[in-house]
Amino acid sequence: MSPLQAVVLAAAGVLAASCSSGATSDPVGDDGGAGSSLDCAALIPERAWTALGWEAARPEPHAGRCRVRAEGQGEITVGTRAAPGGDDAEAAADEVRGRCDQLRSDAPHFIGRPPWLPGDSASCYSQVAPGAGTGVAEVVFADRRDRVVQIRIAAYAAADESAVEQALRTLTAAAGDL
Repeated sequence: MSPLQAVVLAAAGVLAASCSSGATSDPVGDDGGAGSSLDCAALIPERAWTALGWEAARPEPHAGRCRVRAEGQGEITVGTRAAPGGDDAEAAADEVRGRCDQLRSDAPHFIGRPPWLPGDSASCYSQVAPGAGTGVAEVVFADRRDRVVQIRIAAYAAADESAVEQALRTLTAAAGDL
């Protein structure tokens, strides 16, 4: 065997191992990372951006998340991942609480727990600027499979606050059902 054949064979082995180790039927990936397992149409249903009055292209994977952009209006991103401390409900809740603490300190319009999620769930959200309808609205929660879900709506142009909340509800339901 020539050295070139050995290198090609080794590379093929590494590629095969890396492809098979993460292969699942999980629509958002085990770690929420980029890959062919992202089902962005399921994570960002069309009714989410139409609730905002946006005309957008179809959702696509972007940097390990799903994203849809409406030129000049805004963008929606949804990402999920396993909690770094483990794959159980407590690890996910700890991660969500940490992210909520960060959101509380960073988001100018932090609200608290989303009223559309169960009262016992670790979760939080922020809203776009009241009156202006611009800025970032965000929800962080743990889904049924104990993955941490982060949803962001960045409104570049004025968006109705109730429409943003409706879009957040739609996106939360879509991500929570997968």
